[in-house]
Amino acid sequence: MSENGTRREFTAGAVMRWLRDRRVGPAFIPPGRSRHNGFAESFNGKLRDECLNREWFRDLCEARMLIEQWREFYNLATRNPLRSPDEVLRTRVERAETC
Repeated sequence: MSENGTRREFTAGAVMRWLRDRRVGPAFIPPGRSRHNGFAESFNGKLRDECLNREWFRDLCEARMLIEQWREFYNLATRNPLRSPDEVLRTRVERAETC
């Protein structure tokens, strides 16, 4: 996909025609190759920088709780439409009580 401001659709169509005329097919990322997946790399980097490098875990239970809190915050910050803030808070409280 080529990004060109308001002409995005026109540019994408032109790029697709150019690729077709030169018989260039799509390049698929093999499953399990996270270094080729920008979304996985972005998540892994943020997890490392925003959570793992900033915390000192006293035990496994605390590590699980803090990582889960960060994961839930990350999902809310990226506007996950599948869960409301109330659902996230309820889950956080329930998991904290089980440790």
